[in-house]
Amino acid sequence: MAQVRKCDVVIAGAGPAGAAAAARLVAAGLETVVLERSSPEGRSPCGGVLSPLAQARVASILGKAAHDMDMYSDAFTGLNFHFPSSGNAFTASFKQGPARRVTRPRLDNLLMEASGAEVFSPMEVVSINNATEHLEVHARGPEGQSVYHCRALIGADGAGSTVRGLVYTGLDTGPVFRALRTLHRVIDNPLDPSYVHVWPDTRFGLLAWAHAWGERMVVGLLRQEGQDVSELHDELMERLEEDHGVRLAPPDESADGRVFIGPAITNHYILGKGRIVLTGEAAGFINPPLEGLSTALSTGAIAGDSVAKALKEGSEPSLVYRDFVAEEARNCTDMWNATRLLFGSPHEADIRAGFNSMSQDAQHAVGNDLMRYMKMFKKYGWGWRMIWQGLVRLVLGRYPG
Repeated sequence: MAQVRKCDVVIAGAGPAGAAAAARLVAAGLETVVLERSSPEGRSPCGGVLSPLAQARVASILGKAAHDMDMYSDAFTGLNFHFPSSGNAFTASFKQGPARRVTRPRLDNLLMEASGAEVFSPMEVVSINNATEHLEVHARGPEGQSVYHCRALIGADGAGSTVRGLVYTGLDTGPVFRALRTLHRVIDNPLDPSYVHVWPDTRFGLLAWAHAWGERMVVGLLRQEGQDVSELHDELMERLEEDHGVRLAPPDESADGRVFIGPAITNHYILGKGRIVLTGEAAGFINPPLEGLSTALSTGAIAGDSVAKALKEGSEPSLVYRDFVAEEARNCTDMWNATRLLFGSPHEADIRAGFNSMSQDAQHAVGNDLMRYMKMFKKYGWGWRMIWQGLVRLVLGRYPG
């Protein structure tokens, strides 16, 4: 017979979003249990670069200043955007100090330990029953099945969220994307190591990036599931060598994982129902590379605060969460909105200043590159929606719907 455990809140997922939620719930005096389906040593495709804002959010959980943490290494002053088709490039500096690299498993473990929540791993949610008095969460681990009776459930279990699939049976989440991260020994690297280098180029899928990793280099690419990842990676390696003189040894290690970008691009987040809340990438919150951890930490904390408030007042957690997370949803979609990037300042890196630093001819050429790049989204049914949303946001200061 399955063991039954009673608690206030169950969180599925022990990543940054789950840890941020757990920290807020424990601080509110709620008994919180975290179920993590992966083993602690599981690798994430995330490169582990924390923006200045993400560093501040990490520090708020750990209770110490970012510069006092020995887990941080390489510092990056900004982003360097490359447009191979026109031969142009520009840099965008971070406004609030450098981004820093961290090892993701260590960061995740530190954040969860600091939260004070009880963690069971590996343990995956397999079913949810919505009883009158409580939620009944069934989970399976190496020693069999356990049952948790709780007042609320937070799904913070990433792009391939099991909780989302159980709550929204048959939901069409749109095209599936994957991120590949490889780590290489450097033979020769003329690229400036103080920047993270980004290529918005369909030859590499959707997007490619590279940055220093101590004496080595991380190379990443984002592509639609089903595309030949070996072919895309080989093309990127060739372009790095031919266009930039970068020569790398074969990868020492790699990680490949699902990325859920559709909701952020289309401003259509999946936030949960009733006593069940979805947060982080499970809900569709993901920023472009180098900012993902920031929105995971932010939305996780908002989910924790929302559930704590709802349980205290006897209201529905998902409704409170929808109100609390609205501003973060707008900020997240702004990160993918071309008009906001060029005419506003949503990103922590000053992209508009970098773009304006180029000559008018170069700006025109990059503008044409971006317009051709945006046409790629047409095949996903996002093209006109992105343009319409961008115009409404520009004129009215909000997104439609």
